[in-house]
Amino acid sequence: MSYLLTESPFWGYEGYYTNWRNFVPTKDILLTPAQLSKFDGSDPNLPIYLSIDGNIYDVTLGRQWYGKGGSYNVFAGRDSSRAFATNCLSDESHFTYDLRDLTPEELKNLNGWKRFYGNHHTYHKVGKLVGFTLDKDRGTGRGGSVLKISLKDPVTGGKSNLRVHGNDPVEVLLLRQIEYQYLYSFENKVNLMNMSTFEELSLSQDMIEGGKNNLNLLTDGMPITVQSLEPEPGPISFRLPARYKYKIEKINRRTAQDKGTTYNPAFINDGKVEVKVPEFIDEGEEVIIDLATKEYVSRD
Repeated sequence: MSYLLTESPFWGYEGYYTNWRNFVPTKDILLTPAQLSKFDGSDPNLPIYLSIDGNIYDVTLGRQWYGKGGSYNVFAGRDSSRAFATNCLSDESHFTYDLRDLTPEELKNLNGWKRFYGNHHTYHKVGKLVGFTLDKDRGTGRGGSVLKISLKDPVTGGKSNLRVHGNDPVEVLLLRQIEYQYLYSFENKVNLMNMSTFEELSLSQDMIEGGKNNLNLLTDGMPITVQSLEPEPGPISFRLPARYKYKIEKINRRTAQDKGTTYNPAFINDGKVEVKVPEFIDEGEEVIIDLATKEYVSRD
């Protein structure tokens, strides 16, 4: 009878109890804000997640709205609890999990959105947001100083905004600069040695500063500076020296038509890198090259 009248076995009801995903036993996934940002709809091979009040929901079936270019994409890949509560979508600082200083009416709005996603017939909860320390129960008063801080993740490079109070707890990490020496590269890894401890370190080539083209400048014994966050996550990047000595292997001398030029194009490191050297430099000479500009600096 229900299907004849409503074309549904549930008398037209669509909600939590008609979403079969809510009844399949699964283990909650735990994501930090940085990890959650990968599920923002930009990669068609990944699901689309959003977080509200620390609960992560899968909204992949609404890709036309939550995917790139969709009208609700601003919520994807992050916790936007404050924006849901205040309905302020023009201020980036509202796209945060910080619920302090909200009015009772704004908290009511937030609870309405929590019910919407929690009882949706298509979207479903998949996990929890972890890795942040803001206390959501600081009260609803408007008093007290609040700072808006722009942050950059040193690992992913992602940027975010944060609202904090003066006595909020923070975790202090130490960024160390550790000197290594280049050994060799193998299977997308760069292998280095700490010349103080003689310990070897293998890093992903993606961690090189300045882009992967700089990998062509690596040469045996080159000093490498590794940036490491302690106590964790450890090494986050490595960089080459600002200048280094190379042997000039080949020079393409300028022609008469190019007499106004100052430098000749030359090649180093098995011909992998083109640099600029002045007229008086000959093939076979060793010279100092500026690795940022790829230009001659001096003979020694």
